[in-house]
Amino acid sequence: CSHNPTHIITFTVISLPTSQHLKEPEVIALLRTATAVKPANLPDQPDVIFEILDSDEQNSFDVIKDSQDGLIVGLICQVKPILGPKELMLSVVIKYVQLGDVYQQNIMNIHILVL
Repeated sequence: CSHNPTHIITFTVISLPTSQHLKEPEVIALLRTATAVKPANLPDQPDVIFEILDSDEQNSFDVIKDSQDGLIVGLICQVKPILGPKELMLSVVIKYVQLGDVYQQNIMNIHILVL
């Protein structure tokens, strides 16, 4: 549908240990795309934007755009300690953009169990 660019919605579960001290962000998931890294001098090339739609009250997670083997990836990182036991829901959207318009997006819902 041209009004709703969402193509894929996925659900997954991740179990994390309780962490009282977090010295640096820890990668908990990797989001792969098939989109090549965009050269800076080609602004009309497709790009990918990662965005957290829903997180916990403390905003314990962040998503960082990176590259791996010439392709764009998103690194979901835990950036704050979380004391368990606790259940959290994290929703991340992967937006595929060209010339400023979102032509496709995929949503990943992650059920996080902190033990």
